[in-house]
Amino acid sequence: QDLNAIELKDKLGINESAVRRHLNILEKRGFVRHYFKKAGRGRPKKKYTLTPEGRQLFPRQIGLLTTILIQKLKKRYNEEELEALMADVAKELEEFFPPPEGKGVEERLETLVNAFNEFGFFSSYSKENNFYFLECQNCVFGRAAKEIGSLLCNVHKKIIQNSVGTENIEQVESLLKGDKVCKYRITP
Repeated sequence: QDLNAIELKDKLGINESAVRRHLNILEKRGFVRHYFKKAGRGRPKKKYTLTPEGRQLFPRQIGLLTTILIQKLKKRYNEEELEALMADVAKELEEFFPPPEGKGVEERLETLVNAFNEFGFFSSYSKENNFYFLECQNCVFGRAAKEIGSLLCNVHKKIIQNSVGTENIEQVESLLKGDKVCKYRITP
């Protein structure tokens, strides 16, 4: 329901100037937007509405739905069929992480880290001796990772292989196994 500052003040039980300050901050961050609505006589009323980004701040049950779907898939398909399905998923996701053409490993890793960070992985990379290490501090797959962890880890690995341009990638740490990060060793 779209409301003006006075209506929000009444609903929230705080003063109008505090409501306006909060609305100003929320609008600057892209969570609400305002518009003017003619209300009979007098000046139009300034109303506020949530943006799609603002709606994302509210609780969702997508994790529960995903978990149920995965449980149903596991009952219906054998391990080999699930692996084939997840390989298809990896192919679909690769369009978000296209391999940079004609770049070296470090440039490709830099591009991948930036894309992963936009996706929410909180990634970084480093070089030690002849190896590169890619670390991800967050698993964006959430509850789904607990249900089919190794399959999702393989999806993640395939995306890295495609983006970096090498098959020589080994996962050496895993959030699912209790490590503090997911860490991949990359041999160029």
